[in-house]
Amino acid sequence: MDRGAVRQTELIGVLDLDPSTVTKTLQRLEQTGHVRRRPDPADRRTVLVEATDESCALHTAVGEAWGSLEEQTLAGLGPAERTELVRVPAKAEKNLCRETADRPDRR
Repeated sequence: MDRGAVRQTELIGVLDLDPSTVTKTLQRLEQTGHVRRRPDPADRRTVLVEATDESCALHTAVGEAWGSLEEQTLAGLGPAERTELVRVPAKAEKNLCRETADRPDRR
C-alpha cells in the first residue's frame, strides 16, 4: 500500500488519535529512519509524511515473517478447521464489543 507522501493531518484523521500522540510517534519514527517529514510545497504550513526505503523493507520482512508464522500455525488443519479457528474468536470478540457498547462503565 504505497501511497507516497501523505499530509500529517490526514494521517491523524485516519488513525483517529490525538494529534500530539501522532506527532510524537512520527518524531520517533523519523529519528529511527523509518519516516521522512517535510513541508508540503503546495502549502508550507502542512507537513508531508512518507515512508523511507528502510521502513518499506522492514514492512516486507514483517509481512514475510507473519506469512511464515501463519503457515506453521495452520499446518495440518483442513479448510473447515481453519474456518472454525477464525469463527470462534470472532464470535467472542463480537460478544465483548456488544457488552462494552451496552455498558459504558466498562470502556
